[in-house]
Amino acid sequence: PAGAPPGAPPAPLLGGGAWYKLQAFRAYNQALGRCIRNQKDYGAILLVDARFCEGNSPEAPRNVASLSKWLRPRIQEFNKPSEAMFHLKQFFAELEADPAMGRLSQERIVKGETGGDTDRS
Repeated sequence: PAGAPPGAPPAPLLGGGAWYKLQAFRAYNQALGRCIRNQKDYGAILLVDARFCEGNSPEAPRNVASLSKWLRPRIQEFNKPSEAMFHLKQFFAELEADPAMGRLSQERIVKGETGGDTDRS
């Protein structure tokens, strides 16, 4: 590889599936980052995908770990759409009342599963 010391062993190649996942998460993170462009922006990012819900997918921890570092600690998981909507309304009402809260440190990211408004207990 470029920049490797002379005589260094070649870097291991990724398998096809791993390469495609890497490319997919690169594009995914790029798209997620477009929601917040500067410190005064605020927005909600909804990951409505069971592959990110720990109760639904054994790959969820690995998928969440593949998200951007700034995003991971801000994720909130809701199992019912009505619960997510309540928190979204509250989030935007707070920011409308006090726009100074719209800083990166105050963001909350919501992830949820698709489906109806029923408990999955």
